[in-house]
Amino acid sequence: MYLPKARTFSFGVNWWNPAFKCAIDELNIFECALPPSQVAELAEVK
Repeated sequence: MYLPKARTFSFGVNWWNPAFKCAIDELNIFECALPPSQVAELAEVK
């Protein structure tokens, strides 16, 4: 996570990389790696 003086929130990038120019409507953080089947299940549109 990078939070410079301009208060731009960045997650999973280095400060020198270009910013993600979009919106994120949902973010989940897990304690461990998920198996592919669980990732596919979570990615399904509901």
